[in-house]
Amino acid sequence: MKKLILLAAAVLFPFGSAFGYIDGGLGTVSGANGYNGLKGYAELGIGDGLYVRPAFDTYKADGTDGTFATYSGRVGYDGAFWGTGVEAGVTPKHNGYGNKYVGGDVTFSLTPSAGRAARLTGPRAGAKAAKGDGVARVDVGAGLTATMHENDKDASGVTLADPFKVTQTDMSLFAGAMAFGTQLSASYRKNLGYSKTLNPTDAEPQKVGIEGSLINGVGYVNQSWNARLDWVSFPMVAPFASYTFTQYKLSRPSSKSYMLGASVGLNMLNVNVAYQIFDPGEGYSSKNYISLGAGLNF
Repeated sequence: MKKLILLAAAVLFPFGSAFGYIDGGLGTVSGANGYNGLKGYAELGIGDGLYVRPAFDTYKADGTDGTFATYSGRVGYDGAFWGTGVEAGVTPKHNGYGNKYVGGDVTFSLTPSAGRAARLTGPRAGAKAAKGDGVARVDVGAGLTATMHENDKDASGVTLADPFKVTQTDMSLFAGAMAFGTQLSASYRKNLGYSKTLNPTDAEPQKVGIEGSLINGVGYVNQSWNARLDWVSFPMVAPFASYTFTQYKLSRPSSKSYMLGASVGLNMLNVNVAYQIFDPGEGYSSKNYISLGAGLNF
């Protein structure tokens, strides 16, 4: 099957013969307040360690007056000892709000595994590294992202004569380790500053991705951290648990996310399911969300 797909890719694309692999995935999220999200990606391995990865992420909920969509692309290199990538994306303006972002990151594997690289943490995490006795793998990395938010309205919903624009710069640190069939990963994201002083009258961003959360958030993020534990020693099934804390600018309270889920490997097909309890913070009630997704690896 893999040979047939790669042969088809070679016919359809002028550089198809250089493809090392083709991965793809699609997932849905649904839950409280009419939340419905859809995200997907495709990844093409080119040559020795190089890859390109286009992706999309959409959602709508009560009060969004339609769908917010983000389209992104990532180009990177992943080797046994290190990996790096650059990524850019755009959220076309909807209901007065839109954004653009660009970022880069680098990951180092202190105890690299044989075969195709598999990051335990960071922007390209997800694949499981080879198991072994003792510590099988340790990954560490860092990244930097700049996001420009643009809003045609103020916090009260009044249309502005000139759109409000502000650039947000964030740094991220992440690390992961696998030992005795258990994978532990953690990430920390900190805002380094905004290009303008934020005021309570400024409308908040309407589509904010947060590491470790199934749903898109709302607000100017100050910092967030996530911890995740995967049990990968079971045959076919890998259950996991995750916790995310996010602190915001202005008067929005800090939020917390608790997630349980599992991924199931069926040869070339991977299926994953997750359940999340999202606590928006003081003064708000907790909300529940569920996701279901699948991926193909050739």
